Amino acid sequence: MGPGQYLFTAFCKLGFGREETVAGMTAISFMRPHSWQEIKAFAEATGYVSAAWELECLMDMSRAYCSELSLSTDGFRISPMDRALAQKAENSDIAGEPVT
Repeated sequence: MGPGQYLFTAFCKLGFGREETVAGMTAISFMRPHSWQEIKAFAEATGYVSAAWELECLMDMSRAYCSELSLSTDGFRISPMDRALAQKAENSDIAGEPVT
């Protein structure tokens, strides 16, 4: 297991966020980031994480996941993977290096 892998494992076990449903004529379901209380309860119950910075990482991961998930409904949005590749290509063009 690489350094930091345990944080990703903890994040997967915690869950990426909490699903909420708004009732109406048609039910709308969406994902919200975990609350601090949920993350603290998870940490205390499982022992996967204990340091404050680890709890902050879980909160940041949950917020980032839910943010990207909500924006993913835009058909014109560039996926995070494609944005990373485009940024790498842009940096390589600036440096005059070939993109691999």
